[in-house]
Amino acid sequence: MEGRHSLPTLWIRLKETTFTFVPLLLTTFGGPNAHLGILHENIVKKARWVDEATFSELFAISSALPGPASTEIAYSLALVRNGFLCAFWAFVLWSVLGFTLMTSAAFGVSNLPQVTPLWLLRLEQTLSSAAVGIIALAAVRMGSSICVDRFTTAITILVAGAAMCYKVAWLYPALMAAGGLISLMWELLNSRHSRRKRKGRQPISLDDANVPEDYNANIAEEGELPVKASESTLPTVATNQSPRGLYTYPRWVAGTILTVVLLLLVITFPISTSEGVPIPLAIFATFYVVGSIIFGGGSVVIALLQSYCVTDRGWVTNQEFLLGLALIQALPGPNFNFAAYLGVLAMRAVTTNGFAQFVGGLLAFVGIFLPGLALMASVIPFWQKHRDHPMVASIFRGVKSAAVGLIFAAVWILWKQVRSAGDGATLPGTDEPVPSHEDFHSVVVVVSYALGCWWNWPTQFIVIAGGVMGGCVVDKV
Repeated sequence: MEGRHSLPTLWIRLKETTFTFVPLLLTTFGGPNAHLGILHENIVKKARWVDEATFSELFAISSALPGPASTEIAYSLALVRNGFLCAFWAFVLWSVLGFTLMTSAAFGVSNLPQVTPLWLLRLEQTLSSAAVGIIALAAVRMGSSICVDRFTTAITILVAGAAMCYKVAWLYPALMAAGGLISLMWELLNSRHSRRKRKGRQPISLDDANVPEDYNANIAEEGELPVKASESTLPTVATNQSPRGLYTYPRWVAGTILTVVLLLLVITFPISTSEGVPIPLAIFATFYVVGSIIFGGGSVVIALLQSYCVTDRGWVTNQEFLLGLALIQALPGPNFNFAAYLGVLAMRAVTTNGFAQFVGGLLAFVGIFLPGLALMASVIPFWQKHRDHPMVASIFRGVKSAAVGLIFAAVWILWKQVRSAGDGATLPGTDEPVPSHEDFHSVVVVVSYALGCWWNWPTQFIVIAGGVMGGCVVDKV
């Protein structure tokens, strides 16, 4: 594993980061599940920043940490490839468009419709359908490289089934941990069984062996050494090395980051539940606490934000909250950009100054993203140091298999969201329910998968194709 001395200059690394992440600005639709497929296709398959094993391990780590998993993966990919500054720049590129659009929406929220327009609903459904095809392709590709035997395949199937059937905040980290522990126990049992088997073997004397008299002569004549069949037929084992080597940094840096994160949590937690504190401080503290305790992703963070911002503090109305929620689902970038929208509206309660309201959105944005990204940066050095240890490798074998199971589950979860996106909506001016067009969305999924698998289309073009296909949907009003 290469260190920092072997990396290109900072300028070259910044250019590489920019050219890799700018194309994702307009294509990261569909939420965190779809983002995983987009990152896999662009960072692993095309840019070849890391190999499959490294990507799956980073995904496993991000799933076990609080905060937005897809953003943590994007950030960590840039971090292990090009270092801290490039990772920060990658995060900016990853989230800036959604942040800008959501803050703009917050300023004009009073002029926006109180219900989701039908065209926006259809656009969201078709873009999400395209994302289902993208993540399904990523799941198949990762599964083919990680699920190499019955044991790893069984872990993947069990984890996928559990993730499809149960929706609780602690489930994903628990499934990752269970996969790692089961794999470790399996390896220990296999090792113990192999030792017993070796002890039970009786040594064979060469005098007793039936060896032809001219055996050595034949070897000498051919000028070759005998090779055991078992040795000659073993496949080459793939290494964990990435195409260029990973950026490394001292563990004391990681320890410092972790200490700061924990201290901030100790400070902000009482502030987030206190009355009478300045609004800017309350905004940062509230969103920092939310970002520190969210393990379940989308639906869990929405429930917490609704409780904090609508029910407890009354910063936004329920209609404003639901409108912002509908908008974030149809925009590219991380869904946690929703925090910027809420931060702007929270500052509206104490000031009409536009810049002050923008600062409120920025504080909420920084607060909700900071804990997860900082924790990811603090974990990576320890992962880099110990990932090749036999025991750690055994654990990660199960963790990576569990991660693939979660990706397969994400395909089903995202598809259910597409199917239910129009539930309760009615055609404008009528009481008739909006048609589901489920069959058409299934076609979008299949076409998106085929474009990526057999035609090797870039993900951004697949997403655009999904949007164009959405224009074919006609609702009779």
